Order: sequence, then structure tokens, then C-alpha cells
Amino acid sequence: MLRLIQDLLDIERIAIGKLVLHYEKHDISEIIREVVGDFQRDAASKHITLTAKPGAGCDDALCDRSRVVQVLSNLIGNAIKFTPAKGQICVSCAQTGPERPPGFRSRYRSGHRPGEDRNHLRALLPDQ
Repeated sequence: MLRLIQDLLDIERIAIGKLVLHYEKHDISEIIREVVGDFQRDAASKHITLTAKPGAGCDDALCDRSRVVQVLSNLIGNAIKFTPAKGQICVSCAQTGPERPPGFRSRYRSGHRPGEDRNHLRALLPDQ
């Protein structure tokens, strides 16, 4: 409930231009592993396989750690919510270019039959 209230307050701060971001150097791979670890119990309770596969180039990046955690938590929480039992969720990161910050990708899919849509969710953090 507290997170929902904080999210609503953040929306208001964004709307009035008062959201403050605190950029520091953080290991993105470490953040991904930490957040994925936080959701392992939720995923296991639905018999969902949740994995973290941070890629090369996703170590140090300038970011607001709490906002990255917030975005990943929302993505993973939604992926777990909408992935059927025995599905898979993989959270990965890849640098999108030599001068661009790493992008995040969260993907989920359910078991599917040939010809059936795979239900992919892909989201990238906006460029800074």
C-alpha cells in the first residue's frame, strides 16, 4: 500500500515538474539480480521461472538507483501477475550503443502452441 501511495505522489511530482532524480554510478547487473531475487518467492508461488541475465556492458551506469529499482519492480511484478503458471520471465540488460546508457528488457512468455501468440512484454527505460 505504501508503494502505491509513493507512486501516486511521484505522478504528482512529475506532473508539476518537481520530481528530483539522484544520479550516481551503480552496477546495473547487481540491481537486476537484487530485484529479481526479491521476486523469487512470488514467482515460485505461481510455479514461474524467474531469471536474471544481465549482459555485457551493464555494469556501471549513472542512474537514480531507487527509480531503477521502482521500474524493475513494477515490470517484474506485472510480468508475474500476467504470466500463467509454469511460464518463464527473464530480466536482462544490454548496452544499446557506445554512447548510450544500458537499456533494460523484461520479457515473459507462457507455454504456447504453434501459431499461438507468445505474449511478450518488452520495456526499455527511456534514454536519459
